[in-house]
Amino acid sequence: IYGKPRMKSNLAFMRAARKILLLRQRLQTWMLRNANGLPTTGRNRTRNKNKMEDFNFCLDLNDDQWAREYIDHDRQIARAIVFDDEGFFYFMRAVRDDDFGKATIIETSGGGVEKGEDLQAAVCRELKEELGAEVEIICKIGVVNDFYNLIHRHNINNYFLCKAVAFGEKNLMPDEIEKFHLSTLKLNFADAVEEYKKRAETKLGKLICRRELPVLLKAREILNQSAQ
Repeated sequence: IYGKPRMKSNLAFMRAARKILLLRQRLQTWMLRNANGLPTTGRNRTRNKNKMEDFNFCLDLNDDQWAREYIDHDRQIARAIVFDDEGFFYFMRAVRDDDFGKATIIETSGGGVEKGEDLQAAVCRELKEELGAEVEIICKIGVVNDFYNLIHRHNINNYFLCKAVAFGEKNLMPDEIEKFHLSTLKLNFADAVEEYKKRAETKLGKLICRRELPVLLKAREILNQSAQ
């Protein structure tokens, strides 16, 4: 008669103790990740305590390397200047031999925005695919409009400043591996500037340098201001 209530009481106590232990573990994990500046949940990877107000950097460029016949489409692109706690920046290196000619280029990671996708989701997806990087979006730097007359395209480049918090496996497309031979460049600021200038010896390299070097300089300015 008295044994059953005692069993139920013991079971209830064990369940309550287990819940307290789980809550304590979750709280410790949250405090550790928060102290390290890491996202506390998977849903909040683009939000962090270092989030800044967006900037309105804007640049409009023309393609003076190829003659313009006509422009028949626009492409929304999400790109990022990616940095880490050690002061390094991450870029893509491509070795091309196509209609644009033979060229080895440096370029920010990024790509076309898919239908129904917002810009922040697009840039996080592209950085994961091309760099294998999990990032925190610090701010939007701005927009650079430029053209590729050779393929009749207007590029709307939306640039973000992102902090790398972890690296894992890449998910490159076959063409990116076999045709463009994409690889990651990890450079300090001075070396990145020199690499852009060096790769501006080709037509395509000139267009990319004119588009991205000002954005890199703006990113450096933002980081310096935030450190003050």
